[in-house]
Amino acid sequence: MQEPGKRCKSLYAAVWQQMNAGRLKHAVAACNELNQSFPGFAAGWYAASELALKFPNPEKALEYIDRALQLQANNPVFRVHRAHCLLYAGRRSEALDLAGQVASESPDHAAALAGLGGLYTRLGDHQQACDFYQRAVARAPDNALYHFNLASTRRFLGDFEATEASYDAGIALDPEFYEAYLIRSELRRQTRDDNHIPELEALIDKAQAPWRGEVQLCYALARECENIGEFDKSFAYLKRGADLRRTNTKYSVDEDLDTMDRIARVFTADRLARPGPACDSEAPIFILGLPRTGSTLVERILGCHSEIFSAGELNNFAVELTRLIVDKAGNKLDRLQFVDAALDIDFKQLGENYLASTGSAKDRARYFIDKMPLNFLYCGLIHLALPHARIIHVVRNPMDTCYAIYKQLFNHAYPFSYNLEDLGRYYLAYRKLMDHWNTAMPGRIHTVHYEDLVEDQEQQTRRLLDYCGLEWQDACLQFERNVQASTTASAVQVRQPIYSSSIGKWRHYGEQLQPLVQLFEKHDVHL
Repeated sequence: MQEPGKRCKSLYAAVWQQMNAGRLKHAVAACNELNQSFPGFAAGWYAASELALKFPNPEKALEYIDRALQLQANNPVFRVHRAHCLLYAGRRSEALDLAGQVASESPDHAAALAGLGGLYTRLGDHQQACDFYQRAVARAPDNALYHFNLASTRRFLGDFEATEASYDAGIALDPEFYEAYLIRSELRRQTRDDNHIPELEALIDKAQAPWRGEVQLCYALARECENIGEFDKSFAYLKRGADLRRTNTKYSVDEDLDTMDRIARVFTADRLARPGPACDSEAPIFILGLPRTGSTLVERILGCHSEIFSAGELNNFAVELTRLIVDKAGNKLDRLQFVDAALDIDFKQLGENYLASTGSAKDRARYFIDKMPLNFLYCGLIHLALPHARIIHVVRNPMDTCYAIYKQLFNHAYPFSYNLEDLGRYYLAYRKLMDHWNTAMPGRIHTVHYEDLVEDQEQQTRRLLDYCGLEWQDACLQFERNVQASTTASAVQVRQPIYSSSIGKWRHYGEQLQPLVQLFEKHDVHL
C-alpha cells in the first residue's frame, strides 16, 4: 500500500482537528476535499464515517466505512467502527456479531479492543466494556486515553479504589486531561491527611489550562476543600469555576421560563381530562424533577425489585416527540410554536414510538425506569400518550436542591446552573409547572420527598411500591448492594447506605447564597 503524501496527511489532520474542535462544517469540507483528491486513502473514508455519525446519519456512516473496508478489508479498527454504525442504525444483533468476530480475530489489537469497550459502553454492558478496556491497557499501557476509559467503566461499576488508580495512571501520562482531576475528586471523601488540594492548586496557579480545564480544576478544588471543612475557600473556587463556565455559555433563562409558562397554558386541566386514544402499556416508570434531588436514590431502590429494570436517563421521549412534531409541522418552529404543535400530534403513536425506541429495556422486566430529570416538562404528554405509566416526582429542600445543582459541573445539560439568579428563577418556574401538573392531574403524579426517604426509608419505599402496584421485596431496603452500573453524577453516593449529611449542607454557605435566599423569601418559598 502506497504511503500517503504530504497533502493527503495534511488534509487528514485538518479533518480531525476541525472535528475535535466541534467545527463540523469545516471538518466536512476538509473531508470532502480529502476523499475527492485521494479516493484510495482508506482512512479518509473512515473519517467521513465518523463525521456522519455526529449528525447523526448512520446509513451514510455505513456507506463510508464500507468504502474504507473495500480498501482495507481486515482493518480491525474499521471493523469495530462498522459495528458502532450498525448499532446506531438499530441493527444491534449484526453489531454484536461483528464485535464478536473482531474480538476473536484481533485479540491483541489495542485500538480495536478499546473500540469494543466503547461499543459495550453504549450498549450499557459496562462489565464487558471494562474487560475490553483492561485488555487494551495491558497491550498499550502508555496510552492515557485507555486508562481514562477504564477508569470511567470502573466508576460506573462501583470499584472506586481501582477507578482512582486508573485516573492516577492516566494523569501521570497526560497531566492536561483536566476532567480526570474533577472525577477523581468525587470518588471518595477527601481528608486533611489525604487529598489532592496541593496538586490541584499548583496546576491552577500555573494558569496554563484552557478555560474548560480551569473550570474543572475549580470544581475539583471546591469539592475537596468542602470535604475538609474549608467552606469559604470551597465556595470561592466554586464561584470562580461557575462564573467562568457561565461566561462561556450562550444561554438565556428567559427562554426556558417562557417555554414552561407556555406549556402550562397549552396543556390545561380541561385538555388533560380528555386523553383520547393512547398507548395502553404500563411498563414505563418515569422518575423526574430537577437533578441532584435524590432521583438516583429512588431509581436504585426501585431497581432492586425483581420486576423492575432501570434503563437510566433516556432522552427517548423528547426525541420521539420531536420527530412527530417535525413530521407534521416542519422543523422551523420556535420553542413556543413547538409547544403549541405538541397538542396536535397522535398521542397513541407517541407512546408506541417511545416504547419501540427503548429497545430491550421494555423486555427486561415487567416495568422499566426512565430517569431523565427533564421529563418534568412532558408530564402532560406522558399522561396523554401513556396513561398507565407511573410518574414519580422527587423533591428536596429548595436551598439544598439549588446548592447541589450549583456545585455540580454538568457536561452539557442544565445551563441555568452556573449563575445563582438564573438558577433561582429556573427553580421557581419548574416549581410552578409542577404545581400546575399536580392541580391539572390530581393524584396522577407520586411525589417523594428526599428528606422523608432519608428519615424512614422503609415507609417511603412501601409507598413507592404500592404506587407501582408491586409486592414488597426486602431487597429494596438494601439498594447499596445493587450491582447494576450507575452512570449518573451520583454513581458514588448510591453505593452507600442512606445518609443524612447532605440535608442542610447549604447552610455552610448561607452568606454566599443570599441571592437565592432573598429570591425564595420574596416568592414565599419555605426554606
